[in-house]
Amino acid sequence: MPHGFRDIPPGRAFWRRFCRNRLATTGLLILMLLYVMALLAPVLATHSFDGLASENRFTGPSAQYWLGSDHLGRDIWSRIVWGSRVSLTVGFVSAGVAIGVGASLGALAGYFGGWVDACISRLTEVVVSMPQFFLLLALAAIIPRSLWSIMLIIGLTSWPSIARIVRGEVLSLRERDFTHAARALGASDMRIIFRQILPNAMAPIIVSTTLRIGHAILSESGLSFLGLGTPPPFPTWGSIVAGGKDYLRTAPWISLAPGLFIFLTVLSFNCVGDGLRDALDPKLKR
Repeated sequence: MPHGFRDIPPGRAFWRRFCRNRLATTGLLILMLLYVMALLAPVLATHSFDGLASENRFTGPSAQYWLGSDHLGRDIWSRIVWGSRVSLTVGFVSAGVAIGVGASLGALAGYFGGWVDACISRLTEVVVSMPQFFLLLALAAIIPRSLWSIMLIIGLTSWPSIARIVRGEVLSLRERDFTHAARALGASDMRIIFRQILPNAMAPIIVSTTLRIGHAILSESGLSFLGLGTPPPFPTWGSIVAGGKDYLRTAPWISLAPGLFIFLTVLSFNCVGDGLRDALDPKLKR
């Protein structure tokens, strides 16, 4: 064990390793601020997110409109604050769906092998062979639009990479002594998978979750930009960017501000994911 981590509880040692990564801790701080902003949206919003004021169209950043107003006189800051609730919720729920499906299928494929592994692997290859964003567009155009349908669509098209990671972990863990001991004690296959193997494969799952959240937010923003995302009246960061695309020369703040929030959020999740991967790396625990 490295000098400095001797006799330190595993949780504290993990936290110390994570905090050594400045980018990861900065990303975590940014994400905490974003989620506080989403929770306090009614307090932090200075205007109604759908309030129209034609006399204040294309107002630049000022004391009244902190990030300016759009072509309908709506306050950009207030729309971003309320939009954070939708975008961050989509990220977490979509990632949860992807992790649930991918981890379950990957665990079944790795544990049982044989025809189960072959069928799940072929299904994974079929989904991977389709360009994900075009698959998202096709499903979003067919399925009636709602917040829940968008989250399910993104989650159900994002699981293959997670399934492959979990399958590889399970292939190794199923041959460990604790798995053989549980089987010898009469534990069922499902109990061994979900009570013994998956908890020991949580490190790559946790890292994949953080990366999936950022990817889901980016996917939802892309769909909203194309008009296939979460329907009105609630704003999303992608729809705010789309609303200002025709005024980039005359009023760049309309698209620039929400675009910056998307960039910072996705980058922060990626930095946190990298930090978690380094902190959970078994090679650092020697």
